[in-house]
Amino acid sequence: MPNIHKLNNGLTVITDYIGTVETVSVGMWNKVGARNEQEKVNGVAHLLEHMAFKGTANRTALDIAKEVENVGGAVNAYTSREVTAYYMKVLKEDIGLSVDIISDILQNSTFDAKELDRERRKEVISSIFFRPQMEGELICIRKFLEILVRPSKRQLWLSVSTRVILNSDYVDEKHTFFFKRNFFYYILSKRMPNIREDYQTMCLQMTKFYNKAMEYMGDPTRSNLQLANLIELRRLSRQPAPNRIEGRIQKTYKAMGYAPTREPEERSVNSLNRICSENIYSSYNYPSANNSSLDGFAINSRDTNGASKKKFKRLKIIGSVYAGSKPFKKFLKKNEAVEIMTGGILPRGSNSVIPIEKCFMNKDKINNYIIIKQKFKKFENVRFKGSDFKKKDLLIKKNTLINSNHIMAFKALGVGSIKVKKKINLTFFSSGNEISEDDHISNWKTRNSNHHYIKSLKNNFLFNFKNLGILKDYDEKKFYNKLHKILKSKTDIIITSGGVSKGKFDYIPSVIKKFNLSNYFKDVALRPGKPILFAKIKGKQKVIFGLPGNPMSSSACFRFFVIPYITKILCQTREKPIRGILKNSFSKKKVFTRFAKSKLSTTKDGKIIIEILKGQESFRINSFVRSNIWALLPAGKSKFKKGDTVDCFFPSHLNQSLI
Repeated sequence: MPNIHKLNNGLTVITDYIGTVETVSVGMWNKVGARNEQEKVNGVAHLLEHMAFKGTANRTALDIAKEVENVGGAVNAYTSREVTAYYMKVLKEDIGLSVDIISDILQNSTFDAKELDRERRKEVISSIFFRPQMEGELICIRKFLEILVRPSKRQLWLSVSTRVILNSDYVDEKHTFFFKRNFFYYILSKRMPNIREDYQTMCLQMTKFYNKAMEYMGDPTRSNLQLANLIELRRLSRQPAPNRIEGRIQKTYKAMGYAPTREPEERSVNSLNRICSENIYSSYNYPSANNSSLDGFAINSRDTNGASKKKFKRLKIIGSVYAGSKPFKKFLKKNEAVEIMTGGILPRGSNSVIPIEKCFMNKDKINNYIIIKQKFKKFENVRFKGSDFKKKDLLIKKNTLINSNHIMAFKALGVGSIKVKKKINLTFFSSGNEISEDDHISNWKTRNSNHHYIKSLKNNFLFNFKNLGILKDYDEKKFYNKLHKILKSKTDIIITSGGVSKGKFDYIPSVIKKFNLSNYFKDVALRPGKPILFAKIKGKQKVIFGLPGNPMSSSACFRFFVIPYITKILCQTREKPIRGILKNSFSKKKVFTRFAKSKLSTTKDGKIIIEILKGQESFRINSFVRSNIWALLPAGKSKFKKGDTVDCFFPSHLNQSLI
């Protein structure tokens, strides 16, 4: 819940905390924008926004850029109809710098005349109209009509298929501002996948619009502009291809088509690796009473005033208290002490505990006492009632993955049964005549390792597992009938292993296509796991994952497609990668993302080292046995050198549980 504060100077400060990130975003929103402009100076708000970064009384424009770059930060601004905003993103330890820079550019900008003249020569957007949900997602292709810059009484409006309408103006030396004249920008939105996925189509469309604009402006001779050479378009051309892993995973998320929730069920507190479906609160104070944190003597600290090695104090021992015994009945008087064990309830009249090793104890038949040779502070070695948990304190939040730490707390605080989410029901098929479950097989057969590997993960990954056996190479009709029956059951996810490539007997894709599907893809630019298949049954909350048959392909696809899908349904946050430094070089094809079997180790100074192992082929299990991490080598780069930093994921449990 954001916190809102209003300072004495009238400034409103809003803060919010996200515990899972190490960065800070600081911004200043000023209640002035294009709406506040007069027509004759239309665009001035945007102009002034740009000028704020051109230097201050304390920093040049270069100084601002260097200070931000030196801490790995990012600074930017935008102008809308209602507000002008300046914001900066840095690591949390650099929050002071971000506040200082933003304050400086807002209060001390110099508005240098040369910089102002240079900025006035650039195009200025006067107003932008777009759908609210598209804010911050518009990509403006700049300067592609700069040859049109000349005074004109004509007004050109262009409406794109997304109904984004934009008008702009130009500033030059002779004419201050020309409202809604001279030229236009073409706007692309990140929410236009049909254009983003087809770069060539986008360029053709823009060229077509440009040519029409030339004719409208009376200059058809200038209709040969090659938009594909613009910087902004080149940047778009580097966007992930439609079959890259990032896009495919997002497609599985979108295929859910419903709120990812599960009906709760009552379970015992020993629900290890389950997702709680309610907030859990403490029923008691913990500790339940003030008690001792060690073995010693309960005293009143005032009785040690003035004690030293030369001037000691003597306290009479009047009794003993043990852990689990009833509280001491008597009230401690001056210069009295009670022997107490760890966990013993603190007697009334005492406020501190002296460790047994810091006092000399004398016992005789008549008097028992301790000798104190130093002063002790109030509340030393005391565990206070409710100091760990108070009654009604929140133990864990809803949608938390329950681990052993939580179970300890449940038991300590008397939490009984809790509500947890039902596990996902997963049905599994193996396929291929070569697959066998027998202990002793012929050398032309293969043991069904994929089935047993995925089954072994069920407790860690929050699903129930049901094996429906092996599909033979000629069981196309039988598989269709089984699928038809399964879709009527309580199964959430159907998984096949093998039979999804382009071989003669790989019939699984053709069978799945016979069903009424609302979402489907086949093949990913990924190794291992390229032939993976995904399908969503229309009108049902059921999906199918077709995994490749090779052991590493199957395990990688399950780890990076099926598991994220399951955790998303169960409202778990997307896991974070671990970053490590490569110990050795590695080469791959540029167009593919590679999940490499690797070994993680640490140096003496705590650095994480990643060694990519030999034997990366998808059939090799030996290197998988020796590995303890998947290294992610993204598409777009073919050579990874020793010393490069890469993202990594553990093979068999959720990374966020370690953060």
